[in-house]
Amino acid sequence: MPNAHDEVSNSRPELMNRRASITDVLPREPPKTLKGIHMLEMPAHATRDSMLTWGSGYSNYRGLYNLAIIILFAFGSRLVLENIRKYGLLISPTSTFQALRTSSAQLGLAMLPLLNVYIVIALLIEKAAASRYFGPQIARIFHWLNIMACLILANVIILKIHPPPLVSFVVLFETVIVWMKLISYIAVNEHYRLKYIHSKEVRVEVSSTLSRTEIEPSSRKRGVTKRKEDIKSVRQQQQDQFGEDKPSSLTERCKYPLNLTFANMYYYLLAPTLCYELYFPRSNRIRYRFLMRRCFEAFFLLSLIVAISQQWIMPTVENTFKNDVHPSLEKLIDRTLKLSVPNNIIWLAMFYFYFHSLLNIFGEILRFGDRQFYRDWWNSTSISYFWKNWNIPVHKWAVRHMYRPLVHMGFSRMQAQVVVFLFSAVMHEVLFSVPLGLC
Repeated sequence: MPNAHDEVSNSRPELMNRRASITDVLPREPPKTLKGIHMLEMPAHATRDSMLTWGSGYSNYRGLYNLAIIILFAFGSRLVLENIRKYGLLISPTSTFQALRTSSAQLGLAMLPLLNVYIVIALLIEKAAASRYFGPQIARIFHWLNIMACLILANVIILKIHPPPLVSFVVLFETVIVWMKLISYIAVNEHYRLKYIHSKEVRVEVSSTLSRTEIEPSSRKRGVTKRKEDIKSVRQQQQDQFGEDKPSSLTERCKYPLNLTFANMYYYLLAPTLCYELYFPRSNRIRYRFLMRRCFEAFFLLSLIVAISQQWIMPTVENTFKNDVHPSLEKLIDRTLKLSVPNNIIWLAMFYFYFHSLLNIFGEILRFGDRQFYRDWWNSTSISYFWKNWNIPVHKWAVRHMYRPLVHMGFSRMQAQVVVFLFSAVMHEVLFSVPLGLC
């Protein structure tokens, strides 16, 4: 005969995996009473756990979360008022534009249009390789020389002319994006190019075989039917893989080598992705209200980041190293904790600005269909889960062009993960050390 605990467990499956409590065998609410009993005779108590007890089964703490947010907002507002009272209002939007007027800043920004040189060279090399002006090995050498020049020259020029850190970061950030996009573009097109050349060779071989059978009637009687079927199969495969007609728009399947156009190349470079494909999923139309909201968010968050940097971070850093005096360890710890609040605010604002607002702006204008730029990294229970979900474009690129090729080459999964992690660490170090002149 089942006991009271089994009955409760069967009626509430979520209690199976938690510690038994006294509430499992006694009623959670006072029993209902019949009419006609005096209210003072009704039971007012039952054996129950407090809601904050782990075994109570209660899990709705939304009100406490809201209270914590209110407390954090009040605490942050007090810090803002204290900062303004101590330093005055230091926010100056024009100072950011004045920094861009210096000769070093303009030289640094001039590097952005020069990225088109590497883009055009990559396209011309691929078109030449598709036309078989040189072999796959020569094409691979030319491609690697081009993309390595793209990355190395940018770092050398920044270290030579020393633009402002903000300009250096933007230029180097865009250079790394173009560099990663070109790697994906080269790898994908090389794959389809080899298939395309192999398919053409097979078609030529089958056609020449058929020509010989027309001269030899006896051979034709024995195998012409099979050879015709081979030709038909090859031609159908060629048409299915690479197409016969040029696609009329970017929404249609663009097949190699018809994808080797400036329109296809620059659509990919502007699209919010690092992984190249012959065609991308497209949305049906541009949602202008959605686009305007994202534009407003981007402008507001960028202004907020500039304001926090000018009003909160820069005065704190300048006071820490005032008069070139080396601060004590106690002072460094104090200033680090003091900067932790604005740094986290800026980090969250930058995440929303870039991964939600800015990438959705480009995606909406280009009608790019895949908008999964991040997943629920805020629910991370491990470092691995965080790195896989907070930056989906880079994660896809690393898996597609580093992790899987290394595993295919014979490396273990752990070794491939270590290589990807070290690559990520080096690129992050370059992005921050070179603009700050720490190299």
